[in-house]
Amino acid sequence: MASNLQSLLKCVAVALALSGCARIEEAKLVRRPADAPDVFVLVVSGHCLPIMGLCDGNFNPEYMSHAGTPDALATALTDADHDVRTGAYVDGWYTWVDTEDVVLAAGFLDLVATLQLVNDAWMRGFSNPTRLVLVGHGHGVVWTHLAAYAAPSVPIEVLVDLDGHSSGWDDDEGYFGVGDDWPAFIPGYVEADEQTWTIDAWIAADSWSVSGVPDSQDIEDVVAPTAVLNLEVQSTPDVFQQEYEVFDGDANHRPDGGTKGIRTFTSTGDHYSVYEPGSDSMNWVIEEILGSL
Repeated sequence: MASNLQSLLKCVAVALALSGCARIEEAKLVRRPADAPDVFVLVVSGHCLPIMGLCDGNFNPEYMSHAGTPDALATALTDADHDVRTGAYVDGWYTWVDTEDVVLAAGFLDLVATLQLVNDAWMRGFSNPTRLVLVGHGHGVVWTHLAAYAAPSVPIEVLVDLDGHSSGWDDDEGYFGVGDDWPAFIPGYVEADEQTWTIDAWIAADSWSVSGVPDSQDIEDVVAPTAVLNLEVQSTPDVFQQEYEVFDGDANHRPDGGTKGIRTFTSTGDHYSVYEPGSDSMNWVIEEILGSL
């Protein structure tokens, strides 16, 4: 009798184990919604300067779309048999709309909200999640890095930094009235809106500690752990860009001081050409993205 009972219990245990395995396998096979793309590319333009010829009096324009940057990325990914969707954002906190509520320029708050919505709808819990490619240029890299830290549960497949810098982001001093002063505005908003971010989203330059690196780093040089691959493009600045530090002259690191998953390319172009389709930098970025997906 004891032997039969032991055999029965053993059979039950095996059955339960197999049942559990089946449930696990079933969970692993949950597919994302049919309307979800393979890849979602989000681009964030930087600060507009008068020499670019696109500046608006109210907000920074989304100039990478104007240049065709997201289209070039989408075309390359589509040609590689990926279903792609794109979105575009600007160097700003809020989203600007016209009198008919048509979006003129989407800002940082909507960028963070989009990351969280995409994660909830297309990524988390699925065996074939949509993969995020987040691309920033200039000040746009400050915003993409801040967004990655503000949405720490959202995995980013590729984080692309096109000559990121924070010169003139923290203050306007020395930038002839065309810089920003975000630290004077953002803390009040965060307090009033009772945000629970684990970062101080108004701090960019020389304020981030990196293990093993003696000096405090800029946020655009500190890659969030949630970014699987970071593609850092550094330009060859002209005299003006060198004088006002409108270029990326510092190597990227992870918060722990490591460089795993970080790849760097030095372009022959200057700060305002690295995002142009067909440039050596964009050709490199596209090649690296295709090789990683």
